[in-house]
Amino acid sequence: MHVTAAQLLADPRLQLTLVHDGAGLDRPLDGVAVTEQPAPGRWLTADDLVLTSGMWLAEAGDQRAAAATWAAEVKDAGSAVAGFGCAPWFPEVPAPLLDAATRTGLTLVSVPPCLPFVAVSRRVSELLATARTRQTALATRIQQRLASVARQGRQAVIESLGSELGAYVALVDRAETVVAASPASDGDWAR
Repeated sequence: MHVTAAQLLADPRLQLTLVHDGAGLDRPLDGVAVTEQPAPGRWLTADDLVLTSGMWLAEAGDQRAAAATWAAEVKDAGSAVAGFGCAPWFPEVPAPLLDAATRTGLTLVSVPPCLPFVAVSRRVSELLATARTRQTALATRIQQRLASVARQGRQAVIESLGSELGAYVALVDRAETVVAASPASDGDWAR
């Protein structure tokens, strides 16, 4: 469970618009970074949604080179998605930035002029909190279920865990020999 740009684009309150899909729509986002640095890489962490109004681009002598540097640094930092605020410097996403996003594979969204960046940041925080709450609830439910079947033995625990996760589960010993598995009858699963 994570937050993605696709979720943000689907939120009608934000009115974000996809400008370029660089295959980052479903990548997990861990937070939001707002930057007006022309070379922002050192201030970013992987999986940030990077927001900018493009002040750095408006001040650049060579906008194509500046956009190429900016997009490459965002991508190299591990961010897959950038949001461009359409105001006050540019009325729409500038062509040099769109070209740079296309070349680097950076997913680019347009943030409407009426939407403060803090609204995007708050929405990401809300979605992250909801995802964490769901993960905690799931972990608690699984733990309670495993505790309730523990007296029935390790095979019951392995089968319960496999059922809860919807996955194959195996218990192996130090020699990497399978001593219990779920589903127990499927000898093909270990491949």
